[in-house]
Order: sequence, then structure tokens, then C-alpha cells
Amino acid sequence: MKKIAIPTENGNLCPHFGHCPEFTIATVDNDKIIESVVLAAPVHEHGSHPKFLAEKGCTELICGGVGDHAKTLLSQANIEVHAGAPAIAVEQILQSYLDGTIQYGDGTCHHEGCGGHHHHHEGGARVYRME
Repeated sequence: MKKIAIPTENGNLCPHFGHCPEFTIATVDNDKIIESVVLAAPVHEHGSHPKFLAEKGCTELICGGVGDHAKTLLSQANIEVHAGAPAIAVEQILQSYLDGTIQYGDGTCHHEGCGGHHHHHEGGARVYRME
């Protein structure tokens, strides 16, 4: 069983891990998505996102750009990082990851892609169960 986190915005991968407004967390068993939950990201503070994902039991992260410090914290939390994923629909990201066709690009953090804005959202979760 895997719990795969993807930083998201409006149903697509948000290219900047540290400033995403939400995370989609998919529970995968035998390469099948059994549940997908969208959770508001915590307020961006030093180390907040890796800590949040560890608390949610995530085992992997698929993301665009991610900084070195975040990578270190994620590694310390035993979360495998797959950086450089394209900013496309979450469903496409998950499917291409599961079938081994995902194309990764540059996974370094350049502080681009989200307009330089800091997004802070609070609220509940949207849960989708796959039959």
C-alpha cells in the first residue's frame, strides 16, 4: 500500500511544492487507486509541508519543483520524492506514474509557476473513493 501526495491547484499539479494551496493524497494498492483525498495545505512555514505529509502517512511525493531542504526533510520522513513532474491534471499524473510512462523534467525549485504568490487555505477535505 502506498500513499502518494501531489501538490495541487485547481485539479492540476502545482509546480511549486512549497506554495501549493492543497495536496491530493492517493492511496494505492496493487497499482490501483482506492481513495483520493484533497486536503488544504498548511500555512507555508519552514518545514511545514514535509511534516504535514509525514503526519498524513504519505510514502511518496510526485511534484514539480522542490527545494533541497524540503527534499532532506522528506527523506528523513521516509517519503520518496519524484520531482520534475509536469503541471497537468492529477488523474493524468497518477495514471502515468502507475503505468510507468511519466516524463520528468527539471525538479529543482525555481520559485516559478505559481506567480510568486503565497497561497493559504483552510478548510475541509474532498474525498473521492474509486470503485
